[in-house]
Amino acid sequence: MRSDVWIRDLLRALPLAQGQGEEAERAIARLLGFDITAPGTGGQDVAPGSAVFPATGDANLPGFVPEEPSPDDLASHPRRPGLMANGSVGEDNSLPLLDPSGEESPLPFEWTAPSLPPPDRSRLQVPLSYDPLLAPRSTSALLHLALSRQVDQGELDVERVVEQLSQGLPLESLPRRPVRTVRFGVQVLADLGVGMEPFSRDVHETVHHVRATVGHEHTQVAYFDHCPVRGAGPGPRWTWGEYVPPAPGTRILILSDLGMGGPRLNARRSTRAEWERLVRTLAYAQCTAVAFVPFPEQRWPSWTAKLLPLVPWDRQTTAGWVATHIG
Repeated sequence: MRSDVWIRDLLRALPLAQGQGEEAERAIARLLGFDITAPGTGGQDVAPGSAVFPATGDANLPGFVPEEPSPDDLASHPRRPGLMANGSVGEDNSLPLLDPSGEESPLPFEWTAPSLPPPDRSRLQVPLSYDPLLAPRSTSALLHLALSRQVDQGELDVERVVEQLSQGLPLESLPRRPVRTVRFGVQVLADLGVGMEPFSRDVHETVHHVRATVGHEHTQVAYFDHCPVRGAGPGPRWTWGEYVPPAPGTRILILSDLGMGGPRLNARRSTRAEWERLVRTLAYAQCTAVAFVPFPEQRWPSWTAKLLPLVPWDRQTTAGWVATHIG
């Protein structure tokens, strides 16, 4: 290649033509891209070894003679003004003019419909309305009935005293009227599974109402995923461990869908066996449980109602319904 041939290569090749005449030396020079004619000699031959000038090559080498463009090259590549080496403006032969593309800018598009007005940012700052599952006017009474226990520690039952005395029976203890109390405490088991995601705000609101009804010191809260037997705890998921029932007599409030909600093909959906295992664990710990389920009774599987008391987590549920169905 011409770009890889240097004068040193020519000087090494010329001795090969020694004794074969000047024509052989010029032939070797032409093969390497050089012409051994001196400028100003009119193309006359020069004695071998007296002067060697490259016709093409590096312009920094001494004796460089630039090639003049042919008339055909000038016609195909017209000159254009440019900045010369001396700082003056002249014609630059090395940069040909580009042919115009002939493309025109696209016509502006006109919309047929008017643009939408800018949004009202004051309306965006208004929080969305929230309708809780339980009616606000009866939430406290409903929770108290569902979470309290009935004990015979009320006022003296005068009617029973008179009845026993009239039959001549001894009074071994003073009979008292039954009352409902929450002093034994409540543990809330809140489900954070996929099926309960649409009701996450209701879960947190219900926990807040339970604490307000029972008292913070008597309320425990534990979160779980689909079923407590898989693990539960009061903090983040990575802190959960094996579920341990509370002290005997504590009321358990389960906020869960019991495996009814969420995608049908969810592999983590809770099963009947897991809930039966939980109920057996609570019964062994002498704790009673009630579940708030955010689905109507028509969707409840038959085994759920036999397993533990269920309350429809809905606005149609009243305190009277709870007092009738929950002991």
